[in-house]
Amino acid sequence: MKFSHKYKSLALLMYDLSEYLIVISLILECRSVYNHLVGKAWISYAIVIMLAAGVLGALISQKIIYFNKSRAIAFVTIAIYLLLYIFFNSYHWSSYLRCLLCLVIIFIYYLFCYRDGIPSILYKYENVILLISVISLFFWVFGILLGIIKPSGIIHTTWSGSSESAVFPSYFNIYFKSQRDAEPFLRNSAIFTESPMFSFHVSLALLFEVLLSEKFSLRKEIILIVTILSTHSTTGLSIVLALVVYQIMRNKKKNVWMVLIYLAFLISLPFIASIPFYLFNAKMTTMSGSLRVDDFRVGFLAWSKHKVFGGGFENEQYLQSFMANWRIINIGFSNSIMYILALTGIYVSIVYFGAVIKGVVTSIINKDFQMLLFSALFFYQFAITVTPNNYLIFFVLTFIAINKKANLPSNEYRYYYSDVGEAI
Repeated sequence: MKFSHKYKSLALLMYDLSEYLIVISLILECRSVYNHLVGKAWISYAIVIMLAAGVLGALISQKIIYFNKSRAIAFVTIAIYLLLYIFFNSYHWSSYLRCLLCLVIIFIYYLFCYRDGIPSILYKYENVILLISVISLFFWVFGILLGIIKPSGIIHTTWSGSSESAVFPSYFNIYFKSQRDAEPFLRNSAIFTESPMFSFHVSLALLFEVLLSEKFSLRKEIILIVTILSTHSTTGLSIVLALVVYQIMRNKKKNVWMVLIYLAFLISLPFIASIPFYLFNAKMTTMSGSLRVDDFRVGFLAWSKHKVFGGGFENEQYLQSFMANWRIINIGFSNSIMYILALTGIYVSIVYFGAVIKGVVTSIINKDFQMLLFSALFFYQFAITVTPNNYLIFFVLTFIAINKKANLPSNEYRYYYSDVGEAI
């Protein structure tokens, strides 16, 4: 069999395929419809197997294994620290151990398959999200907006905001309409449970493309921005605005067009600055905005009862006990920070906060503004989107915590290959 120049080695091909398997497992687990189907609990276990198989494939396809002793000590310490939590609060201990197992698997990837710089897996994540975005825009326009393409069936999901299951129209099982007909905007949610969840993924891909990718692509950026706009997500739009301002301020070209752009930017700056406040005020006047505000109240009250160890891992009934009667039609939670604090207390929350603080401090020391902005904006959207215990969050937070210099070469594993195949 002949391979292209890129895949002159079967091992390199296997490594790339293994990383794509990891990416797919991370995306499927992070609020995809597939992971919330009624009567399909086995999918969550299949995702764990996919993640483990991807990391194992990446390991065995390397001729030389990189090992960092200090990183290994840190990973083992954190794993043991989190394992001890179940001795203090054993609620949903099996689900907690499954999450901890996946965190350990991610640690193994970073310990043996990653050296420094940008993980090659983030490029693959962006590629998959771009593919999902293109497919979603097609079905959103011709299916949701124009009604030319009709749903091919329906699916039942546990993601309903209440004790009852929800019914989503399905378009050949590669696109789903997750919003209710009563909502004012026809929002694009792709394969995810809600439009904000889809926006979370696309925004993360956009953050990577603009701030960390070695080879910036305007075409990719446009696709990602258009997709975010189609979700009607306030959080996603604020990410877009922040990145657009960053790109304008960073561009140092002194041609006529850039001068005009700078002048237009300066003139419109008051308007641009008012957009986030307008969106926030508009959001707060809706039921969604009221729920978001109330979630902070609920989360704080729940945390105040059990500050150190929380009310129990994924114990959502504990959170619901602090909710007012007026929101009985929507008992879902909308932000990660209060969710983590309320249910797992300071004990587990300190790991999340510690990862971000470590990354921010390292970025400041290295004068790496791009990585600093990436960490800050990622934490911002993580904080106000309910993605607390998802494997993708573990993966990105680990990268933020251990990264030393984001502008080092990517695809580090390619440097580990040699004709001799020596091992260390």
